[in-house]
Amino acid sequence: MNFKRNDQIILMSAREDFDDHRFKQVINKTEKLLEKYPDSISANFLRAKALYWVGRYAEAQKIMIEFQEELLSNQRNYQAMLAISLKNNAFIFAREIAAKAALKDQNLWLKQIDKVEQAYRLKNPITLNAKTRKLAHIGVLPAYNQVHTINDSLYLPLKEYLIASKAMLADPFTWQVSKTQILVQLMKLRIGGTVQLSWLDQQIYKIDLTQLRTIDRYPSLTTMLDIIDRKYAATDPIKLQLLEREIITQSNYIYPFFDKIILDPHYWVRAVVTELFGERLQANSSSERDMLAWIDQIHEQESKMKMI
Repeated sequence: MNFKRNDQIILMSAREDFDDHRFKQVINKTEKLLEKYPDSISANFLRAKALYWVGRYAEAQKIMIEFQEELLSNQRNYQAMLAISLKNNAFIFAREIAAKAALKDQNLWLKQIDKVEQAYRLKNPITLNAKTRKLAHIGVLPAYNQVHTINDSLYLPLKEYLIASKAMLADPFTWQVSKTQILVQLMKLRIGGTVQLSWLDQQIYKIDLTQLRTIDRYPSLTTMLDIIDRKYAATDPIKLQLLEREIITQSNYIYPFFDKIILDPHYWVRAVVTELFGERLQANSSSERDMLAWIDQIHEQESKMKMI
């Protein structure tokens, strides 16, 4: 992000203030910068570190979560991110940081997390049990509440997080999108092992966590996004945006079985385009009929969750 010259000077001054432990001045200066540059990673991270040092831990953590992907792209951020997360008992977020860290740091950081988790267990047994049960039985909640419960689960210690996650993944009544979020999070922790997944087709699957990838690394999905980008980016950006949103929504139901369902990305895109505008694509083969049936099932699941 390009700062104007005067704002660059303010940012440099704020960094000097941070080095000199003048944290309140850092907070004041970054607040003014963020009025002009709300998405600045450098200003937000500097502010988060200053908030940490004045004891405003929750505010610092909020910045960590909001800019998670950008901050995790630079290992120089990790130590401060870890300190902030542990102060907030954001154990799963802290473990994701440790999982991405250099090997020389991982063991030390994981031991540090284990120690803080154990202290939390001893101090908060009733709260911990309630949070664990809530995630384990998330399927009884409306979609909106499931989203908030999954965000709250980042504050569970690993042992309890795994117990609850395995229970909710095996529950046929849990929203499939919630299961996808948990699976992706488990993959990011790089802990290995297997889980039982009750999936969209009401079948139970044994999932090897080491074989999972982030959603954007499945070729059938990226192929579909490439197809609509080539077709509509220059001619109809609004249509492109609608189609991207629909395909990403569908991907949260399909994960991690993209290859099982999307047998022909080109046909799937045509089906999505047609149905999005109130028509129905004809199926000329059993594989095309299967794909239309999967799309119908996703729409049915979406409708059910909106009614709850």
